[in-house]
This record gives sequence, structure tokens and C-alpha cells, in this order.
Amino acid sequence: MILFLLAHNDDEFFFAPFLRDGVMVGKAVRVCYITHGSLHGADSEVRRAESREALGRLGVGPESILDLGRRLDVFDGTAAEQVDALWPALCRHYEGFTIDRIYAPAWEGGHADHDIAHLLAAHLRTRLEGRTELLEVALYNGYRMPKGLFRVMCYPPAEGEAPIRRPLSLSEALGYSRLMGCYPSQWKSFAGLAPGILYRFLWQRQALCRRVGMRDYGRRPHAGRLLYESRFHTPWEKVERAVRVLERMTGKETIG
Repeated sequence: MILFLLAHNDDEFFFAPFLRDGVMVGKAVRVCYITHGSLHGADSEVRRAESREALGRLGVGPESILDLGRRLDVFDGTAAEQVDALWPALCRHYEGFTIDRIYAPAWEGGHADHDIAHLLAAHLRTRLEGRTELLEVALYNGYRMPKGLFRVMCYPPAEGEAPIRRPLSLSEALGYSRLMGCYPSQWKSFAGLAPGILYRFLWQRQALCRRVGMRDYGRRPHAGRLLYESRFHTPWEKVERAVRVLERMTGKETIG
């Protein structure tokens, strides 16, 4: 089984080539979201429907989707505060599954929920005792960028870990780019992200993922101010507390 452990509805867009690859080789593909809707849950059903439309175009049906955040009332922006509920629920749901590979958002300081999804994926991989490969996909981050600006689908540095390039044909690049049209409720976000997305897909004609090795998650994702600190007013200390909560729950510090 291939598990895509994501923070929000619409995150699947950035994983589209890898989702499709899993479907095409006949693997069981599963998608799990650890949050839902807006901070107040007002647009949850709209966002779920948009994700199901996009995933359906990639060959992933609704039976393969777990809305864990919806079940636990973990709204967008609050995952760091609820890892004590998310972790046992995640373990209970996937206990007994053979998971060959987990894809997760990169540990990049872009959005706190993305980093928490990554952190949960890293602990889940460790719980599976090394039988599972963990791959991260960059969404956006503020590494070495002026305040308020961000890089799209571009990793901050991680020692010893180089991106893996998945070439895209022109038809693939066009098809994956068109998936942005599945998210009308998020048009403002995609308007800001689109230049970076189109550069990666249409100009460079590639998708990137990166294998995750041993990491100390007590360290900030990169040097300098993190994007979720400057843009979303979420202090690193909130994510750091979640790191420590999971360390206590799992007995693991440096994980990989």
C-alpha cells in the first residue's frame, strides 16, 4: 500500500504525479487528511468535494480517502495542538496494514499543519520498523526569501538528501497543471502558487520528491524566519511543543 498523509484538502494537487504513478502500477493508494475545512469548519464539504474531484481524475476513489481530521474536529491551522489525538487515531486506523511507502508534505516551515503531517508520517514510518520508505514533497516555504514571499515546490536544504526527479511528458505536465481548476474555493491561494507550479511542471517538466533519512525534529526546518511565523502568525514554539508531545508518546527523539 502507498499512503499519502496530507494536511489539507487540496494538498493532493502537489502529489498528483506520484498519486497517478501508484494507481498505474496497481498499488493500493490511500489518502489521509489530518485537518478539515477552515478554522471554523465552514467550507469543509466544499473542500472535500473539490479534493474528491481531483483525486477521481487521478484514479483514486472516495473509498480510498480517510478524513481523519474531520472525524476528530481538527480544523485547518490547529493540527499542532491536537497531535495527542491524531497520533493514536492514525495508529489505530493503519494498524496491521503493510505500507510500502508514505508520501507527506516536506518538513519545510511553510504551513504548520504541513510540518505536523510530515512529523506524523515520520513517526509512523519508525513505528513500522524501517520496512516503509518515507518520501517528502515540497509545497511552499520561505527559505531565504523576503518577508511575505515564498518558494513553490522547492526544498530548503537537508544534509545528505537530494531530490528525486520524476520527468513529465508535455501531456502529463498540462494535465497536472489543469487540476488547479478543481479548486474554485481556493482560487486566491492557487493564484499565488500558480507561477511556481507552472514553472516546475511546464518549464522544467518534472515533479520532485525526496527520501527522508534520520532527522532531529527538535531543530527548526531551516535557518531564518519560517513562513508560518511571518505569514500565518504561528510561532515555531507551537510546532516544537507538538514535536515534544510526540516524543513522549512514542519514546522517539531523532527519528528516521
